[in-house]
Amino acid sequence: MSLAEKVKELKIGQEFKSYRAVCEALGEKVRDGRSKDYQIKEWARYFNHTKSGNKWIITELYHSPLDKYDARSILSGGSAYTDDLQTLILMLADMQGKNNNLLITRNNLIMQLGLVNVNYKTGKYYPLGMEEVLNIESEVLSDFFTSTDRNLKRMIETAMNKLDKKSLIRWRKARVLKRNGEEEAEVATREEDERILEVERKVMDELGCKDEAEVIFRGLSQTYYNQVVMTLNNEYNFNLDYYFRAYEIIYSKKYIQMELNKLSLEDRQMASNRLNQNLQNNLCTNAKNRQRRVRKKLSEEQNWKLNKGNMGLKPISLSPVEVARNKETYIESTQKLIQTTINPKEEDKGDLIIKKHYEVIERKSKEKKSK
Repeated sequence: MSLAEKVKELKIGQEFKSYRAVCEALGEKVRDGRSKDYQIKEWARYFNHTKSGNKWIITELYHSPLDKYDARSILSGGSAYTDDLQTLILMLADMQGKNNNLLITRNNLIMQLGLVNVNYKTGKYYPLGMEEVLNIESEVLSDFFTSTDRNLKRMIETAMNKLDKKSLIRWRKARVLKRNGEEEAEVATREEDERILEVERKVMDELGCKDEAEVIFRGLSQTYYNQVVMTLNNEYNFNLDYYFRAYEIIYSKKYIQMELNKLSLEDRQMASNRLNQNLQNNLCTNAKNRQRRVRKKLSEEQNWKLNKGNMGLKPISLSPVEVARNKETYIESTQKLIQTTINPKEEDKGDLIIKKHYEVIERKSKEKKSK
């Protein structure tokens, strides 16, 4: 008898003395660890329950099973990502780490985890080309990459913190140096990291940028990076080919393989697809919420102006990004960006984006000289 058929025999208010008793009633094996977690998530598609100590009490039965994403969201407090991310991070460490250690940039990590496609990094670092290719405003592009980077960072680090609490990994942020003539890159020492920090801030000031987001938004990423490397080499003898920021992840291969073995092959194979689709849905929903908040703000401002007897401060005017969010094209432009940079089936537009980026720079340079 299938799970769906077994669930039909349950009643609202029915009590079971333990998880094991629920398994017996549903004709399922008793499991432990993450395999048990996935089993309970599957049950959540069919019924809801509360617990009193070890006791399970059925509180709701669904006429038809919930979508898998809805069930995952219910059981994870609104996050549909964390479990799949933990699985994929462990799989990545198992496959690509060396000597129980994995050094990987955030851009490479989000690519390897299947969160974004190859156009994401290119579009972020060659924004003028992305604007031209997709015919979207710079404020929308900046808004998309700033908010998406923030979401991805939070998701990844939340998942790694959960793995840390399980003593499956330890992780930290590091700068990694590749020196001339050296085969292997190495993590910067504290003293080297302090010097890099100092030079990065100095170059940002010279470029008139307050932070890295502005460096990227103004299309100065390569200029900024080259100047930092040149200063480190010329003034402080770093002897660098290049350097990059990375996550350093250490782990015990024995225990992450034991953890992965608790999951079925299907769960492992489906994790990346589920994760990417959930992210696409989430990014679109977030964009709609941002637009809704701006329009609420505009409505409140309009009401303030209509109230002739108003006392107090006038509501704050919209920023350039908020102006972009209010436009009718904002959601459509965001959906274009999601399709181009997140959807795993999208074609590689890297060469075209880079070509257009430098064409725009050249055009602007000619326009400036002609004035």
